[in-house]
Amino acid sequence: MSKKIIIIIMAMILFGSLMMAYRYYQKRYFSCSSQYYTNQKDLSMKAIVRMAFNGKQGVIVMSGEVKDEQGRHLALNRQMMFNFKVANSSYLMQSVKAIRENYDEVDDALMGQLINAFFYKENRVIQYKIARQPNGDLAVLSGKVPVAWCHNT
Repeated sequence: MSKKIIIIIMAMILFGSLMMAYRYYQKRYFSCSSQYYTNQKDLSMKAIVRMAFNGKQGVIVMSGEVKDEQGRHLALNRQMMFNFKVANSSYLMQSVKAIRENYDEVDDALMGQLINAFFYKENRVIQYKIARQPNGDLAVLSGKVPVAWCHNT
């Protein structure tokens, strides 16, 4: 009888450990894509934003277009590599390396009028809450304000 109890306890410990490891893995290894729209006065930005989280590092890829004050449509294509820490569902991210593709026509001054400096300048910090939804999608929130709804990929 005592062998069965020990085996059951060991199985429960193993199952609990596997569940904890899986939840840790889900918080650190995932990616999501979202459409992002913003405007400010005569400026606007339409972009596809993809966030990929891998361990303690990640990358954000933005591609789309920005309309400037003169009404010109400028190509947007850049990446930001970042490091992140997770506490519960809160992701503290610090930008590490900005990569601007050759055909990116948007300067940083224009970007600064539309989005947080984290997305185009190195050594900037931003914090998001990323909450997994029952269908597997992810809600990205700044405080209590939703900024993106990502289809988990």
